[in-house]
Amino acid sequence: MMKYLLKIVFIVILSIILINVYGQSPRFDSYKILKNKKSVDVADIFQDHKGYIWLATNYGLVKFDGVDFQLFTTEDSLYDNKISCINEDPEGNLWIGHKSGKISYFNGNEFKKFNPEEGLSAEEISSFFIDHSEVLWFSTYGEGVYYYTGEIRKRLYNLNTDDGLLDNYVYALVQDGDSNLYFATDKGISVYNPESKKFINKITMSDGLPDNIVKDMIIKDSDLWIAMEDGGICKYNLDKKAFSILSDWEFGSINDFVLNSENEIWVSTKRNGVIKVNYNDGNVKFAVYGKNNDLPEIRTRTIFKDRERNIWIGTRNGLSIRKNNNFEFLNEKDGFTIKDIFSFVIDDLGNYWVASQQGLFIVKKNKSGEIQQKLLF
Repeated sequence: MMKYLLKIVFIVILSIILINVYGQSPRFDSYKILKNKKSVDVADIFQDHKGYIWLATNYGLVKFDGVDFQLFTTEDSLYDNKISCINEDPEGNLWIGHKSGKISYFNGNEFKKFNPEEGLSAEEISSFFIDHSEVLWFSTYGEGVYYYTGEIRKRLYNLNTDDGLLDNYVYALVQDGDSNLYFATDKGISVYNPESKKFINKITMSDGLPDNIVKDMIIKDSDLWIAMEDGGICKYNLDKKAFSILSDWEFGSINDFVLNSENEIWVSTKRNGVIKVNYNDGNVKFAVYGKNNDLPEIRTRTIFKDRERNIWIGTRNGLSIRKNNNFEFLNEKDGFTIKDIFSFVIDDLGNYWVASQQGLFIVKKNKSGEIQQKLLF
């Protein structure tokens, strides 16, 4: 009888003082992309204007309609089958970069080879970008960046270290509200003004950047979010020219990242799975997701957020999705071993309070998101 009364006391007290129930581990659903194909390496993910998901793989270009995966290869007029990146222009053309430096595109009806008079790069295409003037840009691993434009006849132009680019190994491009372009390189960030056709600034470690090898960037309002090879994530305010560093990054090399909300970042890493970063008023918390959370591989390659706010993860061995819902799970894979639970809530400090047949537990997470549980009584 006393034990039963204690249970009721636990429930009443916790229900009064605590709110905001939620769980720890998001659910990842994995897909078998191509039957009879081993180790499908997903290097890039993109959603077109019709809602189809496209995958850049080592076997060709894959289209996913929500039910079936369709593979396109050289037999469909692609340059080759090793795809590195994908994007779409305002006219609905899908641009497909190859590891060979070649470029294919899909006009909605057929695939074609991109053959500008000036020729193409001999290095891998790392990303595409469409600027505010609808000019097509693409970056390379070794030859800087290219852009394709012209009023009467379009031509292909190249920008490299001879023109002031910090380094010819370029990962990504973004553009701010003043139309300045930012190039992520192995030696920091180059800032280019397309109107004057000049490099006007740079952002490097000498300016406070934690790591010169910049892998990905996102501009939101006046903030430039920066992902680095080993320096984690930081935010650079373009107006104040000031950095905010997300400290205590210990998860190794980053591929790319997405902003899921104002205070939540999802990061693809080379060898440590996917990292969820919660950032609020300078406080940073990390959660690490890997094979224990049903990812097919901890060596991830890319991460993408679609228009329905689902998060897609490309790995060296397949594709996973974290669907946009509020249901998450705590289980033994996370180090949570409490059984026979009848009340579970979280306080304002992020601690879990669990009332169970075994007693009352307080469960905390360290900065890496690891579970630490303690029996109180």
